[in-house]
Amino acid sequence: VRDFHAYLTEMCRTAEFGAAVSATNYAVEGVAQKISEKALRGLAKNEKIGPRGRWWLEEHAKYDDEHPIHALEIIKDCVKRGPDNPGAVTDSALKSLDMMRSAMEATYRA
Repeated sequence: VRDFHAYLTEMCRTAEFGAAVSATNYAVEGVAQKISEKALRGLAKNEKIGPRGRWWLEEHAKYDDEHPIHALEIIKDCVKRGPDNPGAVTDSALKSLDMMRSAMEATYRA
């Protein structure tokens, strides 16, 4: 989880804008709604997450599907105008998704 957070932070600080948006907004936010919907079904009655945790899950479960679409439009514009490289943009999203999956698996095992 720490490595995933560090990767996202580093992308936002140092990567070209399109690659940073690809790693954070497009990749992460693109799956947040689906993850939240599933988590909410399983955790809705779990007392440990408390009202704030439940609120967060509920808000993300009804999350606006257009956010990743807007992120994709930003990415396309950054690639079209430069200096973002299409391969780097794709790689940043794939790495983000891979690290997110690993972080979620590690959290589940903990």
